[in-house]
Amino acid sequence: MSWSKFFKAVGKVATAAATSSAAAKPKTIPLMTMDMIQSNGEPITSAQAVKLFKEFSLKSGYLGKDELSEHAEYFSEEMKERGRHLEEDAAGEIADLKTKLKDLKARLKGETDKDTREQLDEEIDCAKEELDQEVSYRQASIEALAAFKADKRLFLIEYMNNQTQSN
Repeated sequence: MSWSKFFKAVGKVATAAATSSAAAKPKTIPLMTMDMIQSNGEPITSAQAVKLFKEFSLKSGYLGKDELSEHAEYFSEEMKERGRHLEEDAAGEIADLKTKLKDLKARLKGETDKDTREQLDEEIDCAKEELDQEVSYRQASIEALAAFKADKRLFLIEYMNNQTQSN
């Protein structure tokens, strides 16, 4: 075999390998955006979010028909878990903090030692600050929970993009 025939053969194999590996690579999945979800301004429910998840996954080529129901279950469970997490955040620890503050004030009322009173004043200030922070955090959590319950669109987009873009 001459060198020129060898190089031609290697070139053909390399071209064939490049073509087959390019065909084997999955195409890139587009990012899901708000404007892709046409709901006429109406919020979407959990059931609608699952349906949209299936449609986008199938049409974009992210999942095949055989994988669709299994991944839709994962999506649904993840959506329920997010709701539970937001509910826990919204519950907060306000009652415990109020009790702690009340106890500190009661201790201060009965205390006669100047140093101990100063220390209790500092603890009360810290407890008030902690309570204020918890109230702010809880309010934000309640708002996030209400938004999540009202419309699953944002969750769907975040979930879908995390799934398709992480590969």
